[in-house]
Amino acid sequence: MIEHLRKWIGLYLIGLLSLAIIFDDPNDDYGIGVWIFAIILVVFMTPPFSLKDRIAGLIFDFYQWLFQIPLGWLQRAPRWIQIIFCLSMIVLVEELIFAPLGYTMYPWRYDWGLQ
Repeated sequence: MIEHLRKWIGLYLIGLLSLAIIFDDPNDDYGIGVWIFAIILVVFMTPPFSLKDRIAGLIFDFYQWLFQIPLGWLQRAPRWIQIIFCLSMIVLVEELIFAPLGYTMYPWRYDWGLQ
């Protein structure tokens, strides 16, 4: 029984949510968006759907495929090349991803608000 429930809990939750949507009072202060958010949450988080795990797996597989050549080469490289590569990746992430978004991970760029 527990194994069956663990495997199909998402379908049961979707069924309960659809009953709640059908028998919901239309005069409530919240709209249908609350129910849609609940259904999306169930679909992303529970089996048998588990879209969160599937999407994370696809992203992981893509990055593993993307970095398989540099990482294979980097494991055989000398230690000083590994250190330079790691530092350059930190700088690239900061400058190309965080800086355009207005974030930083460098302490000397923090706005401490001391004025």
